[in-house]
Amino acid sequence: MSKLKTNEIEKIAPMSLIDSFKGFIEYQSQLKIILKTILERISCSDDDELLQEITEYYFKMSGKMIRPHFLIQLAKYLFDCKNSSLQGELSYKSSDLFESDLFQNKFIPFAACVEALHNASLLQDDIIDNSATRRNKSTAHNVYGVRKTIFGSNYILSKAADVIADIGIEHLNEIYSNIVFDLTYGEYQQTINKPIKYSSEIDDINKLLDRYVTKTYYKQLL
Repeated sequence: MSKLKTNEIEKIAPMSLIDSFKGFIEYQSQLKIILKTILERISCSDDDELLQEITEYYFKMSGKMIRPHFLIQLAKYLFDCKNSSLQGELSYKSSDLFESDLFQNKFIPFAACVEALHNASLLQDDIIDNSATRRNKSTAHNVYGVRKTIFGSNYILSKAADVIADIGIEHLNEIYSNIVFDLTYGEYQQTINKPIKYSSEIDDINKLLDRYVTKTYYKQLL
């Protein structure tokens, strides 16, 4: 096998921490657009102010929005790969991607739905875990009550599904429904399978490990 040349290694080498930070700053304006899309198309309620307040509660906190950030990184990587294969070099700008119709009308809404799904899961996860705070503030169910918070979470899930349907890419509907199923099943496994009391029996240890791996596999998908 021939050795990779220096310039070839540089192309496949992981981004440095500084480069990654620069990328995060570069994407800040796009993350703001994603959040704006969430507030205008997913968490909004035209006829119920309380419902809108509940659904916006976590979105208006200072979340990291790490999932949309990773999606933007992936979109730019695929964009770079496509254009470098066509042009032979990276002579274009990120704005070429960010201003494209595909990015603005397809990618942005989907990234907004992914972040919305995550926040919807947090509303119910805090109830299940009986958490008192989230991001240094009272959790939603301690402010609005358990029932109303669950309705808010379900409302976000349904509105996000509606936005994905409007994107017009059938495969995205399948991806979204699979994520919702896996996340729900993982949360269910965590809830019904109570921890086994400390035991040195190998069968008990194996059962506990199997439950943990199953729950984590499904929940880590979001």
